[in-house]
Amino acid sequence: MTHRLMMVAMLLVVSWAATAADAPKEVKIELGDSIVIELIRVEPGEFRMGSPPSDDVRGDRPQHRVRITKPFCLAKYEVTQAVWKRIMGENPSTTENKPNNPVENVSWNECQKFIKKLNAIVLGGRFRLPTEAEWEYACRAGESTRFSFGDGPASNQDPSPDFDAHVWSTRNAGSAPHNVGTKKPNPWGLHDMHGNVWEWCQDFYGPYEVAKDAAIQDPVGKAGADRVLRGGAFINWPDACQSDNRGSDKPSAPSIFYGLRLARGTE
Repeated sequence: MTHRLMMVAMLLVVSWAATAADAPKEVKIELGDSIVIELIRVEPGEFRMGSPPSDDVRGDRPQHRVRITKPFCLAKYEVTQAVWKRIMGENPSTTENKPNNPVENVSWNECQKFIKKLNAIVLGGRFRLPTEAEWEYACRAGESTRFSFGDGPASNQDPSPDFDAHVWSTRNAGSAPHNVGTKKPNPWGLHDMHGNVWEWCQDFYGPYEVAKDAAIQDPVGKAGADRVLRGGAFINWPDACQSDNRGSDKPSAPSIFYGLRLARGTE
């Protein structure tokens, strides 16, 4: 780690701590050479996770109440090729030399190595993948519709200007990922939560933990063979990019369709 990187990281942590009493909504972490990680603070709250009975397309049921009890930060954008290369020294993406594209062709295991190195560079660390519940909570951004901007097209082929303004899918992506942040953000300022690349989550993939009459607090999938993927990708039809849609794969499996978004604890 260069002296410049160390000093930048130290200053950022001091700035965050100094304003903790009225925590900022956004934080920028500079990695040098104009490469930054931008984070948005997400406050605790409750939402309905999963697909409602009325949605006969998705099978991500049962819909259930979940409470996020602690604030956390979530990256405004998917991790870019520039950020990954800055930390890892190489770029695994199949669409190389596109620094503002999301990094792809990464496995869950490789994401853990990236996060470990990032935490060694930024003083205070605390970077991680979001839990599946955190991811859907942030994706929905207080909305109960199929997408954070509404219910989208009635079917995969129906015209929907609002959908195409927010999502990179097989309808408009041309079979390739695109620069992060070129579509409209969700109501909380998070870009590309629907489409572009699938995003790895921390959890093991398995049946939802549910309670009949109470909200489940901060659930995390703790057992299974696969890890959770969320958000859909440029190759998928709209229904795969819904807020409630779940994907999964082996943690050792990279894919041109797989990338990541960083989360960070606030304590």
